[in-house]
Amino acid sequence: MSPKFFVLLIVAVSFLVVTQGGDPVADMCSKTPYPDLCTSIGKAAGIKEADAREIGLAVHGKANPMAVETSNFIKQLLKQKQDPPVLNSLKYCNDLYDTMVILMGSIRAGLSGNPKFAEQYANSCATEADYCEVVTQGGDPVADMCSKTPYPDLCTSIGKAAGIKEADAREIGLAVHGKANPMAVETSNFIKQLLKQKQDPPVLNSLKYCNDLYDTMVILMGSIRAGLSGNPKFAEQYANSCATEADYCEGDFPPSKSPLTDKNKAIHDHCAVMAALARMLL
Repeated sequence: MSPKFFVLLIVAVSFLVVTQGGDPVADMCSKTPYPDLCTSIGKAAGIKEADAREIGLAVHGKANPMAVETSNFIKQLLKQKQDPPVLNSLKYCNDLYDTMVILMGSIRAGLSGNPKFAEQYANSCATEADYCEVVTQGGDPVADMCSKTPYPDLCTSIGKAAGIKEADAREIGLAVHGKANPMAVETSNFIKQLLKQKQDPPVLNSLKYCNDLYDTMVILMGSIRAGLSGNPKFAEQYANSCATEADYCEGDFPPSKSPLTDKNKAIHDHCAVMAALARMLL
């Protein structure tokens, strides 16, 4: 099933009415990723006004039975003899489409009520259709998801080392956190050891500044984990804060005098990946 049907449901976020000239349905549909498909469905449904809610419901009326039919088709394929790689891909897609069928009800409810949820669930369905296609083409769901982060290789290597096989932003994010958290603690302790040693005054001042930053980072790491497990909005916010604080720490040292360059970069990169993964969960 093409993800374009799910993407089109994003018209739910904007309720614009065009009253002068032109073709109101085509004009509204021109703001979607697939204008021709959107327009043809809207016109076939007899819609004459630029009503995002009605057009969205018309697209849903096409996408919902498509999702159910695709889910049933996958289940039929699973009953037949398949090569092991194809079988594994079908099992993965089966889980995705089971979720999609459930989300379809939520999308319709959102279109009829709160469009924010309709947009969120429609985006999820479009993404899951893409992931199903990636895995059936012999692709790598983890690498595909990680390609959307600032440091794809780092993200992918951590996800694979954790044994993650699905495009699960939450699980990959938690795996990255599992690396970043002890790194922040270790860097904080390392700074405290350096503060006990004789340092040039400018370096000493920077170390004191970094000590405060890393004390905060260690606390924020717990909040990032809680956010990844619960509210990803906070995980994104705190992970971005940690990445920024690592940059502030590095930038405070005199040129070429930082003893923390590698550690700051590692923390920054891990936190930037966590922030990107948390963003995908919103």
